[in-house]
Amino acid sequence: MFNNQDHALKVLNFYRWEVQHEFNLLNHRVSWYILSQTFLITAFVVSIGYKTDNFNWFKIILPVLGILTSIIVWRGIDDACETIDMWVSKQRHFLQNENKRLDVFMIRRDYYKELSEDKAHGRSLLSAKLLPWIMGLMWFVILVLTFTNPITIK
Repeated sequence: MFNNQDHALKVLNFYRWEVQHEFNLLNHRVSWYILSQTFLITAFVVSIGYKTDNFNWFKIILPVLGILTSIIVWRGIDDACETIDMWVSKQRHFLQNENKRLDVFMIRRDYYKELSEDKAHGRSLLSAKLLPWIMGLMWFVILVLTFTNPITIK
Protein backbone atom coordinates (compact mmCIF):
# COMPACT_ATOMS: atom_id res chain seq x y z
CA MET A 1 0.00 0.00 0.00
CA PHE A 2 0.93 3.63 -0.25
CA ASN A 3 2.22 5.53 2.69
CA ASN A 4 0.86 9.02 3.27
CA GLN A 5 3.84 10.66 1.54
CA ASP A 6 3.34 8.62 -1.65
CA HIS A 7 -0.36 9.37 -1.72
CA ALA A 8 0.26 13.08 -1.13
CA LEU A 9 2.77 13.16 -3.98
CA LYS A 10 0.30 11.47 -6.33
CA VAL A 11 -2.39 13.99 -5.44
CA LEU A 12 0.06 16.89 -5.89
CA ASN A 13 1.15 15.52 -9.29
CA PHE A 14 -2.50 15.21 -10.31
CA TYR A 15 -3.18 18.87 -9.44
CA ARG A 16 -0.04 20.05 -11.21
CA TRP A 17 -0.89 18.00 -14.29
CA GLU A 18 -4.38 19.53 -14.38
CA VAL A 19 -2.96 23.07 -14.13
CA GLN A 20 -0.45 22.31 -16.90
CA HIS A 21 -3.19 20.77 -19.06
CA GLU A 22 -5.44 23.80 -18.66
CA PHE A 23 -2.58 26.19 -19.46
CA ASN A 24 -1.91 24.15 -22.63
CA LEU A 25 -5.57 24.42 -23.63
CA LEU A 26 -5.48 28.16 -22.97
CA ASN A 27 -2.33 28.43 -25.08
CA HIS A 28 -4.04 26.64 -27.97
CA ARG A 29 -7.10 28.90 -27.75
CA VAL A 30 -5.01 32.07 -27.71
CA SER A 31 -2.79 30.82 -30.56
CA TRP A 32 -5.82 29.95 -32.69
CA TYR A 33 -7.36 33.34 -31.94
CA ILE A 34 -4.20 35.26 -32.88
CA LEU A 35 -3.90 33.26 -36.10
CA SER A 36 -7.53 33.93 -37.04
CA GLN A 37 -7.12 37.65 -36.32
CA THR A 38 -3.98 37.74 -38.45
CA PHE A 39 -5.90 36.30 -41.42
CA LEU A 40 -8.76 38.76 -40.90
CA ILE A 41 -6.40 41.75 -40.67
CA THR A 42 -4.56 40.63 -43.80
CA ALA A 43 -7.83 40.20 -45.70
CA PHE A 44 -8.99 43.62 -44.51
CA VAL A 45 -5.79 45.34 -45.67
CA VAL A 46 -6.06 43.61 -49.05
CA SER A 47 -9.71 44.66 -49.34
CA ILE A 48 -8.76 48.31 -48.76
CA GLY A 49 -6.57 48.19 -51.85
CA TYR A 50 -9.31 46.62 -53.97
CA LYS A 51 -10.72 49.30 -56.24
CA THR A 52 -14.33 49.02 -57.22
CA ASP A 53 -17.06 51.38 -58.34
CA ASN A 54 -19.49 49.67 -55.96
CA PHE A 55 -19.35 49.62 -52.18
CA ASN A 56 -16.68 47.24 -50.87
CA TRP A 57 -18.61 44.97 -48.46
CA PHE A 58 -15.43 43.35 -47.19
CA LYS A 59 -14.66 46.57 -45.33
CA ILE A 60 -17.80 45.87 -43.26
CA ILE A 61 -17.88 42.08 -43.16
CA LEU A 62 -14.29 41.59 -41.97
CA PRO A 63 -14.52 43.95 -38.95
CA VAL A 64 -17.85 42.34 -37.98
CA LEU A 65 -16.19 38.90 -38.19
CA GLY A 66 -13.30 40.22 -36.07
CA ILE A 67 -15.74 41.47 -33.42
CA LEU A 68 -17.74 38.23 -33.44
CA THR A 69 -14.67 36.01 -33.11
CA SER A 70 -13.43 38.21 -30.27
CA ILE A 71 -16.72 37.78 -28.41
CA ILE A 72 -16.82 34.02 -28.99
CA VAL A 73 -13.18 33.44 -28.06
CA TRP A 74 -13.37 35.72 -25.01
CA ARG A 75 -15.82 33.38 -23.28
CA GLY A 76 -13.66 30.30 -23.89
CA ILE A 77 -10.53 32.08 -22.69
CA ASP A 78 -12.30 33.40 -19.61
CA ASP A 79 -13.61 29.91 -18.79
CA ALA A 80 -10.13 28.43 -19.18
CA CYS A 81 -8.72 31.07 -16.81
CA GLU A 82 -11.42 30.25 -14.24
CA THR A 83 -10.57 26.54 -14.50
CA ILE A 84 -6.87 27.29 -14.04
CA ASP A 85 -7.69 29.38 -10.97
CA MET A 86 -9.78 26.52 -9.57
CA TRP A 87 -7.02 23.91 -9.97
CA VAL A 88 -4.33 26.25 -8.63
CA SER A 89 -6.52 26.99 -5.60
CA LYS A 90 -7.10 23.28 -4.98
CA GLN A 91 -3.38 22.58 -5.30
CA ARG A 92 -2.45 25.35 -2.88
CA HIS A 93 -5.12 24.35 -0.39
CA PHE A 94 -3.85 20.77 -0.54
CA LEU A 95 -0.22 21.85 -0.08
CA GLN A 96 -1.05 24.14 2.85
CA ASN A 97 -3.00 21.39 4.62
CA GLU A 98 -0.45 18.59 4.28
CA ASN A 99 1.20 19.28 7.66
CA LYS A 100 4.69 20.00 6.38
CA ARG A 101 4.98 16.73 4.44
CA LEU A 102 5.22 18.50 1.11
CA ASP A 103 7.01 21.71 2.13
CA VAL A 104 9.93 20.81 -0.11
CA PHE A 105 7.60 21.07 -3.15
CA MET A 106 6.16 24.46 -2.25
CA ILE A 107 7.31 27.72 -3.74
CA ARG A 108 6.82 31.13 -2.17
CA ARG A 109 3.64 31.74 -4.17
CA ASP A 110 2.03 28.58 -2.75
CA TYR A 111 1.79 30.22 0.67
CA TYR A 112 -0.80 32.78 -0.48
CA LYS A 113 -4.22 32.01 0.96
CA GLU A 114 -6.09 33.73 -1.88
CA LEU A 115 -5.23 33.80 -5.57
CA SER A 116 -5.96 37.52 -5.62
CA GLU A 117 -2.86 37.99 -3.42
CA ASP A 118 -0.66 36.27 -6.00
CA LYS A 119 0.13 39.04 -8.46
CA ALA A 120 2.35 36.83 -10.63
CA HIS A 121 -0.50 34.37 -11.19
CA GLY A 122 -2.82 37.21 -12.17
CA ARG A 123 -0.26 38.62 -14.59
CA SER A 124 0.25 35.18 -16.17
CA LEU A 125 -3.39 35.16 -17.28
CA LEU A 126 -3.78 38.87 -18.00
CA SER A 127 -2.62 38.91 -21.62
CA ALA A 128 -4.93 36.03 -22.54
CA LYS A 129 -7.87 37.76 -20.84
CA LEU A 130 -7.21 41.19 -22.40
CA LEU A 131 -6.37 40.11 -25.95
CA PRO A 132 -9.97 39.52 -27.15
CA TRP A 133 -11.05 42.86 -25.64
CA ILE A 134 -8.20 44.73 -27.32
CA MET A 135 -8.73 43.09 -30.70
CA GLY A 136 -12.52 43.49 -30.47
CA LEU A 137 -12.09 47.19 -29.69
CA MET A 138 -9.64 47.55 -32.59
CA TRP A 139 -12.18 45.99 -34.98
CA PHE A 140 -14.93 48.24 -33.60
CA VAL A 141 -12.80 51.34 -34.20
CA ILE A 142 -12.00 50.13 -37.73
CA LEU A 143 -15.71 49.55 -38.37
CA VAL A 144 -16.64 53.03 -37.14
CA LEU A 145 -13.84 54.61 -39.17
CA THR A 146 -14.97 52.71 -42.25
CA PHE A 147 -18.38 54.37 -42.01
CA THR A 148 -17.21 57.84 -41.01
CA ASN A 149 -13.99 58.15 -43.05
CA PRO A 150 -14.02 55.67 -45.92
CA ILE A 151 -10.49 54.37 -46.52
CA THR A 152 -9.54 54.62 -50.16
CA ILE A 153 -6.34 54.05 -52.04
CA LYS A 154 -5.64 56.69 -54.69
